[in-house]
Amino acid sequence: MKDKRPIFIIEEKRNPSTDYYIIPLLKHLGYYERSFFINSPPKEIKHANLILIFVRYITRDWVNFVEKNRNKIKKIIYFFDDDLFDMKAWKGLPLRYIKKLFLKAYRWKKWLINIKSEFFVSTEYLAKKYAYLDPSILPPYPIFEPVVSEEKANTLSLFYFGTDSHLQEKLWLYDIIEEIMNYNREIVFEIIGGSKVYRRFKNLKNVIVLHPIAWDAYKNFLLTKKRHIALVPFLNGGFRSAKSYIKFFEIVACGAVGIYSKNSPYEEIIKDRKNGILVPNEKAHWIEAIKILIDDEGFRHKLFLNSVDKLNFLRKSAEKVYLEIIKRRMD
Repeated sequence: MKDKRPIFIIEEKRNPSTDYYIIPLLKHLGYYERSFFINSPPKEIKHANLILIFVRYITRDWVNFVEKNRNKIKKIIYFFDDDLFDMKAWKGLPLRYIKKLFLKAYRWKKWLINIKSEFFVSTEYLAKKYAYLDPSILPPYPIFEPVVSEEKANTLSLFYFGTDSHLQEKLWLYDIIEEIMNYNREIVFEIIGGSKVYRRFKNLKNVIVLHPIAWDAYKNFLLTKKRHIALVPFLNGGFRSAKSYIKFFEIVACGAVGIYSKNSPYEEIIKDRKNGILVPNEKAHWIEAIKILIDDEGFRHKLFLNSVDKLNFLRKSAEKVYLEIIKRRMD
């Protein structure tokens, strides 16, 4: 008989963590049809042996729900893909984000341990740091299909679409972009950021500062046009140390190739000058790498095709992990 026990995926709102990690897992294990995506607890439980999967954040309402209905809940899983349990790692993050991490993640760590939750994490870094939680590593899954196009571009585009937690990287790029704009005045550079980023870049011609975009809108925006060169600086330490390589999926999805920092999570999947370019965090090296990709369209296209091959390999690798490792813990 087919298992119909419901699975509740608790998410604050639509988000990349659920899409890159949880939904692919559920689909490949055949659990998706009995999964419900919610942010507020139901008034009652109609089924026993419920499975709860918390994606990053927990509220007091959910704590009360679990404690009231613990005998009807078979399994609780907590998934985190950032360093949510170490306040020292949050140094430099926006204050409003720090407050959120504390109230909706950090404060519930002991509670999760006490109720014998299982833990899934996104990277080996998190698995090693929190080994005492006995976590399983859940790899990210490529959710976009890349469009392979040999169409010649009239205008080349550079872009960096980092989140608010990467403000330092965004500001760091200014000198690099200024130099590139002087090198080629036809280049367009897109960056997502708030007021600080806008004020930093507003004097540069052909720079488009986009307001932060909600996740579903961002997915649609990403695929609106072909892009060419992605910049993925990664200034080491702290909160960034736990990051995964999901930006690679987005770069390939819009037809681009990436320039990535050495000593970053991207070294796990990028082979220098094979499916991207790896450079140290010295601005002269970034400028040189960008110029190479601007001037050599054939090389750029070769890197992109190799990136597509790598993306397909990562997709198959993730599916193998789902079936061989994660399924045992889910069951």
